[in-house]
Amino acid sequence: MILSVQEEKVTVSLSKEDAKEFYQYVQVQENWLVPIYTETHELFLEYKNP
Repeated sequence: MILSVQEEKVTVSLSKEDAKEFYQYVQVQENWLVPIYTETHELFLEYKNP
C-alpha cells in the first residue's frame, strides 16, 4: 500500500491479516486518514465496530 505521510510517499507492506484489518478500519471511518507511526511506518489501527 502506498500512503502519503508528511508529503512523502511511503510504501507499507501488508500481510493478509493486516490487509483485512485495514479493510475493516476504513469501512467504519468517516475519512481516509490512516494512523501511522512516522518513524517506523507501521500502522496502528484502532477502531470500534458500529
